[in-house]
Amino acid sequence: MRVVVSGGGTAGHITPALSVASYLQDNDVEVFYAGTPQGPEGNLARNAGLSFKAFEASGFNRTKPLTIVKGVRLILKSTRAALCWFEEIKPDVVVGFGGYVSIPVARAAQKMRIPVVLHEQNSVMGLANKYLSKHAQKVCLTYEYASRDVADKSKIVLTGNPVRKEILTATRKEGRAMLG
Repeated sequence: MRVVVSGGGTAGHITPALSVASYLQDNDVEVFYAGTPQGPEGNLARNAGLSFKAFEASGFNRTKPLTIVKGVRLILKSTRAALCWFEEIKPDVVVGFGGYVSIPVARAAQKMRIPVVLHEQNSVMGLANKYLSKHAQKVCLTYEYASRDVADKSKIVLTGNPVRKEILTATRKEGRAMLG
């Protein structure tokens, strides 16, 4: 199985994405990471042993219409690039964790009829996940409160926030030693 994980911009999107990617790798799933070229996700994904592909994406300022035009152009360009990449790697599913870079990656998947699963880490759904949730197969939530932004409640799965296995297996003694 091949899975593309996408999320970027902040550690709030990247850390849970890497946690899920690690779990999938431990279960013999081939995982690819799609993020922005300038964000921290590239180095973090490569350090985690993931193949990384960069796509341009940017937010916008609603009070400055030209930023919206620039953002939409980048999303369209990156959607085309993601379509080409998907033709090459043939993923079975795309998992989006938010951030603007998730939009072109998930849109490309939807165009190719590749299932899209989203994960929202916050109690208020971000713009990218809110937009993408309309066509996603499943929307995983950390907090039930975020479900108010999902029109089709049958898609919702309350998962909590994914955490690294090292956090789950750490002992009190190890934590004290690490923190001095």
